[in-house]
Amino acid sequence: MTVLTFAQVFTRFLLNISLSWSEEVSRFVLVWLIFAASILTYGEKIHIVVDVLTSRLTGTTSIVLQLISRLCVLLFCVFICLGALEFMPFTAMQRSPANGIVMAYVYLAIPFSMVFMGIITLKQIYGLVAELKQSKEGAA
Repeated sequence: MTVLTFAQVFTRFLLNISLSWSEEVSRFVLVWLIFAASILTYGEKIHIVVDVLTSRLTGTTSIVLQLISRLCVLLFCVFICLGALEFMPFTAMQRSPANGIVMAYVYLAIPFSMVFMGIITLKQIYGLVAELKQSKEGAA
């Protein structure tokens, strides 16, 4: 994306020639990059989090609250993925103006990222359930 943007600036300002296709491709790459980065930040737990309540709770209560939160995230991922997949047939008919790229390829970033974020969430839920079982066994 950086190379495309640099090429666009170079040709436009130094050669007085505009690359008609580079801006559009850069935009589509940026869309995919944002959704791919969201998978990475969510998986590594480096995204923005409001943890005012969970940081003050300890033990089973904290785990249960985290579990409820992860279930809400999973539900969100499922709804967004299903909505995006429902929208895909409409985008399969559309083509980008400059390059003629089928817009479904661009919008595919949404269900792609939601599936992977859902998988990460399932893994986190599994870990929280195991932690909850372990804390209950330790208390007994």
